[in-house]
Amino acid sequence: MNRVLMIVNPIAGRRRPTRLVERVRHRLTDEGVDVEIRETTGPGDAASWAREVACACRSIIVFGGDGTCREVASGLIGRQTPIVPVPTGTDSVFARGLGMQARVSRIVQAVLHGRPEPFDVGILNGQHRFLVVAGIGFDGAVLQRVARRRRGHQGWLDYVGPLMETLVKYDFPAIRVSDGSAGCFDGRGIVLVGNMARYAWGLRVVRDAVWDDGQLDAVIFPCASAAELIGHAVRTVFRRQVDRGGVVAIRSPKITVACERTLPAQIDGEFIEGRKFEFSAEAGCLFVQRG
Repeated sequence: MNRVLMIVNPIAGRRRPTRLVERVRHRLTDEGVDVEIRETTGPGDAASWAREVACACRSIIVFGGDGTCREVASGLIGRQTPIVPVPTGTDSVFARGLGMQARVSRIVQAVLHGRPEPFDVGILNGQHRFLVVAGIGFDGAVLQRVARRRRGHQGWLDYVGPLMETLVKYDFPAIRVSDGSAGCFDGRGIVLVGNMARYAWGLRVVRDAVWDDGQLDAVIFPCASAAELIGHAVRTVFRRQVDRGGVVAIRSPKITVACERTLPAQIDGEFIEGRKFEFSAEAGCLFVQRG
């Protein structure tokens, strides 16, 4: 099997990756690889195509952000075909967390010589899959504001306004967090549940998360004000967030977050909301390939 599908999200990140896509196609074609390129036009395209061609491809290369990668991954769950993520989204946490770069040589190396590696996938409420991290509370409120304003391509400046507005308006409701056997936290704060350590801006928010251990990690930040959250953020920059400020870190294959009111949340950059969030890990159900 010497066929590769390249799935491209044309509105991910700040600009179309047209030149990079064509250069990769030429290099792979020169190596005797049959390359097909498909551009997404809306939600669901990437997942559908991944399911359609999975058994007929040696790998699927994804030019896009975390949302596009998550879609492709959902179509590859339980299959041997690996995903090769290329960081062309706003931050592309998944791809960068795997050490991938938007360089022709690195992408071609991954496709031709990379070794498929098993990768865990997080599941929320039995139906929503995620690769990187889920943020409950403040994170989701920021993402909700970003999504409302989005028009086409997006860069980091598009997050500044929504972030500042959320800092002013968010009221930090009480949450309850459990690892499936006992209560771990009950109070006002925010929580992030991670499958990978890396998060936005390269920060290792869920500092100790490992993507192939069959578990999920959660970091709970107790806070009732923007000032407390900023303090947690500063410590996170220096990777000291788990050591101070009453922060709670847990590791478990099952984690539950609940609140008496509806909370905003995000999984790999997709906005959702609810009152109860039940997380579990599906060990080694996806394969990744990197150079």
